[in-house]
Amino acid sequence: MRRGLKALFSGAKKRVDLIHLQSKIRHENKTKAGILRELGKKSWDAGIKSTRTETLTTEISALEEKRKSNLLEVEKIAAEIEKLKKNQSEFEQSQKAKISEQEEAKKPHEKEMGQTRENLKELDKNLSQTEREIRNSGRDKEDAEKEIRKTEENTKLSNEEKKSKKNELEAKIEEAIKRTEELEPKLPSLKEQKVKLEEKKEKVESVIRDFEQKIKELKEEGRERAQEYEKEIKDRQRTKNEFDKNNQELEDQQRILFGNLGEKLNEHRVENEELADLYSKIDKVDKTIQELEKKVKDLKE
Repeated sequence: MRRGLKALFSGAKKRVDLIHLQSKIRHENKTKAGILRELGKKSWDAGIKSTRTETLTTEISALEEKRKSNLLEVEKIAAEIEKLKKNQSEFEQSQKAKISEQEEAKKPHEKEMGQTRENLKELDKNLSQTEREIRNSGRDKEDAEKEIRKTEENTKLSNEEKKSKKNELEAKIEEAIKRTEELEPKLPSLKEQKVKLEEKKEKVESVIRDFEQKIKELKEEGRERAQEYEKEIKDRQRTKNEFDKNNQELEDQQRILFGNLGEKLNEHRVENEELADLYSKIDKVDKTIQELEKKVKDLKE
């Protein structure tokens, strides 16, 4: 049983060791792939030529030309976007200043409108009160005249009582007539003032409406221009994104080709000081991989 357990634990340990070694091998292969890409790029940057790599370098150069052309377009579009944003900002500031100017210019007229409405309200109050007092005086006169007729027709009253009552009522009539005569001359002046105030109110309202219409037009123009700017910026940003995406695809293709170029140069090494250090790194990684693979082989036996 002990042998069985020992064999079981030994087998489990081997599997763990094997997994660990395989992980190391994958890591080293990944490292080697990176060095090969670096080797390919460095040789291409340095302009190192070989008949064995001519096709690859030609492909890489073609991709680089496309990438550089795209980058120029990206820079151009980015500059256009910045200019549009600057123009948009300047326009918005200009519109705000214009609207603010119109708002400030409107304020004195709004103040005048407020005062005119207060004056008109006060005048309406005085006019209504005057007309009401005239009507009341007229009713007081009519009531007194009716009372005089009733008094004259009242057989129960003595002549002396009728005379006293009549004198009292006539005094009321005179008072009502006097009050009416005092108030009626005021009416034409009050009505004329009202007409003038209403005319003034209409003129001031017209001026305010003109300001409000101008402000409305400025705001509408601002909204329309903002939409135009946003559309232009969005369109250019979309185009820029397409170039960026295409550049990323080109760079990905270059990475693959640099890797392929590195493999070719590793298989058919050239004497070059700039590449010597990378060749040394590749040899070191290859040695590590070989050692790891031997350990894997030993574990599997």
